[in-house]
Amino acid sequence: MLGLKKSPLKTAKHSSVDPARVAASRSNPFDSDDEIDNKQTLKPSRRTSSEPTLSPPNFGANPFDDEGKVNSSSYWQSSASRNKYKNDFRDSGGLENQQVQELENYAVYKAEETTKSVDNCLKIAEEMREGATNTLITLHQQGEQITRTHNVAAGIDHDLSRGEKLLGNLGGMFSRTWKPKKTRPIVGPVITRDDLPKSSGGHLEQREKLGLNAVPKGRSKSRTALPEPTDAYQKVEFEKAKQDDALSDLSDLLGELKVMAVDMGSEIERQTKALDGVQDDVDVLNILKALNEIKASLGWRVVYAWIGDDPCGDGDLPPWSGVTCSTQGDYRVVTELEVYAVSIVGPFPIAVTNLLDLTRLDLHNNKLTGPIPPQIGRLRRLKTLNLRWNKLQDVLPPEIGELKRLTHLSLSFNNFKGEIPRELANLPELRYLYLQENRFTGRVPAELGTLQNLRHLDVGNNHLVGTIRELIRIEGGFPVLRNLYLNNNYLTGGIPAQLANLTNLEILYLSYNKMSGAIPTALAHIPKLTYLYLDHNQFSGRIPDAFYKHPFLKELYIEGTTFRPGVNPIGAHKVLELSDTDFLV
Repeated sequence: MLGLKKSPLKTAKHSSVDPARVAASRSNPFDSDDEIDNKQTLKPSRRTSSEPTLSPPNFGANPFDDEGKVNSSSYWQSSASRNKYKNDFRDSGGLENQQVQELENYAVYKAEETTKSVDNCLKIAEEMREGATNTLITLHQQGEQITRTHNVAAGIDHDLSRGEKLLGNLGGMFSRTWKPKKTRPIVGPVITRDDLPKSSGGHLEQREKLGLNAVPKGRSKSRTALPEPTDAYQKVEFEKAKQDDALSDLSDLLGELKVMAVDMGSEIERQTKALDGVQDDVDVLNILKALNEIKASLGWRVVYAWIGDDPCGDGDLPPWSGVTCSTQGDYRVVTELEVYAVSIVGPFPIAVTNLLDLTRLDLHNNKLTGPIPPQIGRLRRLKTLNLRWNKLQDVLPPEIGELKRLTHLSLSFNNFKGEIPRELANLPELRYLYLQENRFTGRVPAELGTLQNLRHLDVGNNHLVGTIRELIRIEGGFPVLRNLYLNNNYLTGGIPAQLANLTNLEILYLSYNKMSGAIPTALAHIPKLTYLYLDHNQFSGRIPDAFYKHPFLKELYIEGTTFRPGVNPIGAHKVLELSDTDFLV
């Protein structure tokens, strides 16, 4: 070891030998070139007479010992030898052509490299354990936060019930129940035996079990000191012993990581169950919030419309008018809400989007204003959405495209503006789409043609532009479309013969546009075409005779066009308007 062995290389105080040159001549063959250059450029600092003199390196020291210890192999081989070992003697004739001394040095080199690799693996495992420990701590903190949140939700309900009771004791108008009855009781967080508070000793035991206690750095087991190696064989054995120790530590660490992974899984599973409980209770509170918001918007009408304190019906009292409930498990949920023609005033009640089990929402013929909120996309079970005859405005939120079960969508007779969102083409079950009497601009999305179940499309009385050819450009589009209303817009161009590919078409309403050209004979070959409205356009030429021979065509209206004289209409024109019964599922 440094300074304990006498050596002829020892540098005396008055020696003329350059200490830096001495160190360079004993450079480690396994050091990198940069390390060798650094050693050669170091200048010895000035020493006082009381400082120890330089001693030769100890060849038996381990190159992977802690900092401050000398790397033994760094002095007994040259850099050239190290490079030769890295190449496995490929540049010097191969292993079979080497001397015994070279092969011994090569074996030591390989053993040291293996030790370094094992130590690197051990270091990575220690870093993984530290990360896993932090993750477990975060998970436990998150679990505590979930419990606190659940307690707050339960406390809100408790405070509401207590406030209602206190108001009831006042008598008079305060004695009337104002908080709708819950569809099921709010239970709060469920505390299991594993969640009970631990004593301080038990808490430490639990942390130790979870691997959260501080683990001392370095090797976890005491090692027996090995004798100083004196030859290549002993050096290899010395490295093997170090590798065994490191592998033993690595095995222990991997065992700890496995246990911690299991604990993470258990904690995540426990929190998932806790979140389900929170969601159930919050859903109940949201139902109450939604119904109360609608109740408030009804004003005095609630006295006559919604009687009792249970929207789903309680005892001899029926459910609230327009509210339909169904049983799911141990509690009831609101599945249909039909509150129409009762003059609900104000913006769309956002709280309604908390009724996640709704399949039908009908608020038509009221006085709702403002936009449809993007939260509408939360009603994933909704099949029917009827908001016609209100004063809703602004653009349609693209989140409507998330209502994958929607079959009926009626937004007509409002003040919506902007383009018709392409996201409507994401509704695979959509059958009836009513967008007439709004202020939509732009083109009708051709993507609507991909809806395999769309039977009725009405975009009349808007500010739409474009051509029919653009609308039906997708091959095989609108396969089951029966009714197509494009009237009262700014459509241009002619009627393409490809429109005859819509073989299920029964009503084609093109009145009051800026279309022109001749009427293709192919249109008369649509088998079930019943109503054809071409009036108030710039069509010209003559009507093919095939239209007058069509077995189902009841009405052909051509007023306000530039057809040749003598072209006659078919039937008596009448305005087609569907009633609410036609909108029922």
